Amino acid sequence: MFGSVRFVLALMVVFHHLFLPVLIGPFAVFGFYMMSGYLMNLVMHESYGFSLRGRLSFALNRFLRLYPQYWFSCLFSIFLIAWLGEELTKTYHHSIYRPTELTDYIFNLLMIFPGWYPVDVNPRLVPPTWAITVELFFYATICMGIAKTAARTLVWFLVSVAYFAVSYQMNWPDADRYFPIPAASLPFSIGAALYFLSKHGAITNFFKTYSPSSDFYLSILLINAAFSVALTKLNGDSASIGDIAFYINLLVCFLLYLNIINGRTLGVVNKFVDKLLGDLSYPFYLLHWQVGLVASYFLFSKPLHEFSLNGLISVSASIILLFVISLGLIALIDKPIQLLRAKIKKRHSDSRALGYPLPRRESISPSGQDLRQELAAHPAKCAMQADLQQFRADGEPDFMTSGELSNDKFRGGTD
Repeated sequence: MFGSVRFVLALMVVFHHLFLPVLIGPFAVFGFYMMSGYLMNLVMHESYGFSLRGRLSFALNRFLRLYPQYWFSCLFSIFLIAWLGEELTKTYHHSIYRPTELTDYIFNLLMIFPGWYPVDVNPRLVPPTWAITVELFFYATICMGIAKTAARTLVWFLVSVAYFAVSYQMNWPDADRYFPIPAASLPFSIGAALYFLSKHGAITNFFKTYSPSSDFYLSILLINAAFSVALTKLNGDSASIGDIAFYINLLVCFLLYLNIINGRTLGVVNKFVDKLLGDLSYPFYLLHWQVGLVASYFLFSKPLHEFSLNGLISVSASIILLFVISLGLIALIDKPIQLLRAKIKKRHSDSRALGYPLPRRESISPSGQDLRQELAAHPAKCAMQADLQQFRADGEPDFMTSGELSNDKFRGGTD
């Protein structure tokens, strides 16, 4: 049931960027980071493993998950620049303009924007991808084993907490607790720790027996965001309100995710809808700026994203367009690639369960000798194969959506 949560967080990002430039963007981004920390640690431990083969399979599946839709989004931005003109696209978002230097092309091709604040590296044909730079860093560190054991994960978490403590002690700007890679270490380490906590019998029993429903936690998450927006609009002081609400958001995400991991799924959607919403979250993330520009241009003949009636009309139209375009992307790009990813993952999982490489397809005789017979010859490993069956059936769980703020205002800023 993470798909529905991802979609809710994606909508928070869309509303933050296109309508409400206060508070809720960072809430969603850190919620996504925490989810990614858990899911990536989960698949490394229970699907890929930490062998060279497993790490390479993980990296290939990450590439196939992220880059094809991203490159389509880049082409869409290039089309908008050619159609509407660079001046208009830059007016709508300062990062959407044509690359000129070789490094610009390389950064946008690889979706890696190096810098203390990745958000300051321009142009970015898909503006929010500064956050994927952060994601990619932690995908790599989890793949290399930073959270391979509970002890390592605890050390990682404590170092992350120390970074935040030092940032407050040294009076660093709020942006230093959001944009840089070290800032994202806290939610990622918490997410990675969720994997080990979910294996603890006492914690599992407690959440299954006494914890409120996941719908309750999701409601608290949205209420916290709504009250933060309302109080900020009334008081005009986003810093003090934002700090409290920001850490409440982290706590609620932690409890919500642990609840879902322990089987307390959301009661408002079924599995099919949950998966569909999860699939929609990544193209929503990639395309909301470009689609928002198209919507505002056709509705008002100018680039517009603001807290106003026209802004509300524009973001509403953008969400409708995003649904249509995202469904098309899923059908034409994501689904064919998902089949390839599933084959890669299945082949690696089968090989890992057997303890040796799979035979080549052509080596299987026409008489019907296949993998099932090999598993039958290894009953101990057959049990491991059964444990992995659900991962192969459902496909690898994924994060993807993030947002961005200007680097001089963490909470309450516009971008």
